[in-house]
Amino acid sequence: MAINLARLNLRPAQRLYGAAVLYRAQGEVSTALRAVFDRTTQLLEFPGAAAQSIAVVRLGVELAAFPPGTTPGQGDVVTVALLASQQIPADRPLPTGGVLETFIVTDVQQDGPGGAVLALAEWSEDA
Repeated sequence: MAINLARLNLRPAQRLYGAAVLYRAQGEVSTALRAVFDRTTQLLEFPGAAAQSIAVVRLGVELAAFPPGTTPGQGDVVTVALLASQQIPADRPLPTGGVLETFIVTDVQQDGPGGAVLALAEWSEDA
């Protein structure tokens, strides 16, 4: 019998650090799934040029959380709810001061057995 590392490690981490996000695969309706949102900055340095700081936005997901037949892909849309910088459930009414931010998936990277990290970019309806 194989050990299910996603169930033993990833799922408890999702419960502890994650919150519901609204995920819409291309051509599908939005569905709520638990994920861990992360926004950091990274310093880029090039010889002979001034260093620049860029935003790095990621979403950690458990692949088994997606509806059957659905896998994350480029162009999918993710809506995250935040209160200050704290991730809160996006599938519930927003508390005072809460905001929804919408992103587009730009890359999907496998993250161990059963998980993936989605690279996100700011999304606008004009794009």
